[in-house]
Amino acid sequence: AWSAADLPEAVRPILAGSEGAHKGRPFAAPVLARDVVRYVGEPVAVVVADDPYGLADALERITVAYEPLPALVTPEEALASPTRLHEGWPDNVAVVARGAVGDAERALAEADVVVSERLRHPRLAAVFIEPRGAWAYRDPDSGRFVLWSSTQNPYSVRDAVARILGLPAEEVRVLTPDVGGGFGPKGAPYPEEALVALAAQRLERPVKWVESRREDFASTGHDREQVHQVRIGFRRDGTIAGIDASFLADVGAYPAQGNGLTLNTVNHLPGPYRVAHYRNAGTSVVTNKTLNTAYRAAGRPEAVFVMERLMDLGARRLGLDPAE
Repeated sequence: AWSAADLPEAVRPILAGSEGAHKGRPFAAPVLARDVVRYVGEPVAVVVADDPYGLADALERITVAYEPLPALVTPEEALASPTRLHEGWPDNVAVVARGAVGDAERALAEADVVVSERLRHPRLAAVFIEPRGAWAYRDPDSGRFVLWSSTQNPYSVRDAVARILGLPAEEVRVLTPDVGGGFGPKGAPYPEEALVALAAQRLERPVKWVESRREDFASTGHDREQVHQVRIGFRRDGTIAGIDASFLADVGAYPAQGNGLTLNTVNHLPGPYRVAHYRNAGTSVVTNKTLNTAYRAAGRPEAVFVMERLMDLGARRLGLDPAE
């Protein structure tokens, strides 16, 4: 067994997002937690055994001593708290996505009816039939390092594992068989894939890992948690005068998709409707929750959730059938 203290300094975090950082705020997740554990389910140690029974016995002999720290469990708390989830950050904001067209403020002032609403979309887990798993070994014929993984994105896994192992990408081969469900969360590389590869490299033996359902709930990426504050203006005929919106996106401890999911919500909130005046700002906030990844349409269903409820509320205020 080993922890982060046993890993060489050259072992870098798993990169996340399109560029891995924004304005000096890293989006990367450590391969193993070092000094601070930021969410339930974050890997803290690696244990390798010859069989599942020996592994279970070894796990029972391991004790982790945690010192409780202030927990940030909602994006509102994270914004207001002096506690910083990541050392060196001036606040708990990962990034802000903005979108605007026309003059939303003037359009709302001239609207016949203005509806204001606060809406919260809950957090969720994908719960695919096949949990994540990986199997790593060095091919004796080619000399290349081979990793089998239940992933949607073998090339990003290959690049991440190559960095961790200190190998050129062409010396690492990632094989993906038929995947028993992915839905987006399996589109990002995870620390566990790198740890399986690192263990195989260190032990010079094949190493396999398959997560349990409980581990899947705690460690596989979540999505969807957003809190919206929206004002929408209507004319008496039911057409939209303008929309002024803002929302907080709870991206967990590490926003694995960078700013992409929040930006998708900003861009898609007007939906299929003609909206000449629109303003929106989405703030991605880090909290002590499982890392955030894409899930089925990646930010767009949250936009539909908000917009369709506003349309129904507007119809009610105007005395119109929502279909009209």
